[in-house]
Amino acid sequence: MQDQDKIIKGIFLEEIVLECALNKLSIKDYKPALYFNTKIQDINKTFGDLTDDRKPVLEINNINKFLDILTEYVKEAIYFYYDGDFSHDNIKMVSSLVFANASFNDLKNPCTFLENQTSFLRWTPLDNFSVSFLGYEANIVIKKNKPILESPYTFEVEIKDGDESFFLPDILFGISNSEAFLYAIQNKDKSTSKLKKKINRLLYKINEGYVAKENESKEFSTSDVTMSFVAVAIVFIKYLKENDITNLNISTLLPLRYNAHKELYKRRIEYYNKTLPNKDYLDKYKELAEKERSYEENVTFKLYRTFKRVLNQESVLKMLTNSNSLEDGLMFEITDGVFNNDLICEIYENISSKNNIA
Repeated sequence: MQDQDKIIKGIFLEEIVLECALNKLSIKDYKPALYFNTKIQDINKTFGDLTDDRKPVLEINNINKFLDILTEYVKEAIYFYYDGDFSHDNIKMVSSLVFANASFNDLKNPCTFLENQTSFLRWTPLDNFSVSFLGYEANIVIKKNKPILESPYTFEVEIKDGDESFFLPDILFGISNSEAFLYAIQNKDKSTSKLKKKINRLLYKINEGYVAKENESKEFSTSDVTMSFVAVAIVFIKYLKENDITNLNISTLLPLRYNAHKELYKRRIEYYNKTLPNKDYLDKYKELAEKERSYEENVTFKLYRTFKRVLNQESVLKMLTNSNSLEDGLMFEITDGVFNNDLICEIYENISSKNNIA
């Protein structure tokens, strides 16, 4: 056991912090674009150039405490993701990629961050169940993720009508000590089914009677939201209430993951510039540039706008933070309040394992 702890700590100090400071993280053939500098306060040691504002800094106040908590996380993660296979690459994978899910505040408080990440892996989800959703059957499923994603679990809602299915956007989340941490909402359903069109027409009624606040900027406009995102947020909030989870944290900006995406974009552009004829390269450049613009829009503002919209529907959410900064994220308490929209009320009231229609 002591040898295992020593290996975990050695991989982090002798490989990960050095490679991430140089933007050269390597896990066998996998080259994640994960980079950050590290400052260890109690031994006055730094890795990387702390004057480079483009690179986030992992701030460790007590190295021994940090390594003990990191080791505990890694052990849980190896069993969760790799069925107990403590290979060098598996240890390095979970030890490094976990920090891709850290906010700016988490990088300043990595021990608390890692303790929450460990709790995520120990949480036991409710059994899957089916409920009525606007007259259709909806299956609520909690799926286990791979370590490269933002969280250990995905909240999935599949709406069915006979042989047709339509999936609401996925929610990536974790639960720690009766507190929920939401990292992303991702729209994976690219179908053009009749059911999808029917559901989207129904969800448009969420707009009935809604008036945005006058001082909202374009980037933070709660009128500019996708109704399916709002709908799955409502379903997820009620799922949390069913689990007696009343605090919800929204991570609206993950700097290491955001920078990694930008770096991969840069690498792709450089690769195509070297390997494609000029015309093909320009076409590929336009395609990737549009995807990059869309990513920035979705990752930086859409999650924020969605939950601010839910809040503004005279909802069950109570805001616990006053900041309008993406870096700070959002914190809510889930109360016994009610929504000001009949359709939202109908969705919310039907989401309960007690109403299981499977």
